[in-house]
Amino acid sequence: MSLELRSWKWREISFDYPKDILSKINAIPCCKDINYDDRRIWKLNSRGWCKLNTYGSSFNNSGSNAARGSLRDLLGNWIHGFCKHIGFGSSLKAEVWAIALVLELASKLHYPRIIVESDSAIAFQLLTKNTCDVHYLGALILFCISKLRDFAEV
Repeated sequence: MSLELRSWKWREISFDYPKDILSKINAIPCCKDINYDDRRIWKLNSRGWCKLNTYGSSFNNSGSNAARGSLRDLLGNWIHGFCKHIGFGSSLKAEVWAIALVLELASKLHYPRIIVESDSAIAFQLLTKNTCDVHYLGALILFCISKLRDFAEV
């Protein structure tokens, strides 16, 4: 299994806005060059692939945490999503929980090939480096690593 985790960037997000809203967004000077109709990030090269986006958030980086995620097919169509309160803690905890929950969901839906995207480079480093045994999120990181083995390609 080769593990390639990518982090997403805000400029790559595509939205389908109504024309009246889009014209108001384009009136903002900093937004004039953004193509909101561009769906290139959802173009996957073959069937059986699923893109997983994760979002973890924490109030004041030690307050209430939430984990959100979405699954989309190769055409960018929404398959499933979730939002869950996961207690209190750091933003890193929220990000790793979001990854864990979206991996669990994709596994239950039997997608053999996945692309996981998150805006947390630290979470991805923890999943790709073998140092989680000394980390306070070690058990959760090991769960994510074990879930990644459920997929033919990541």
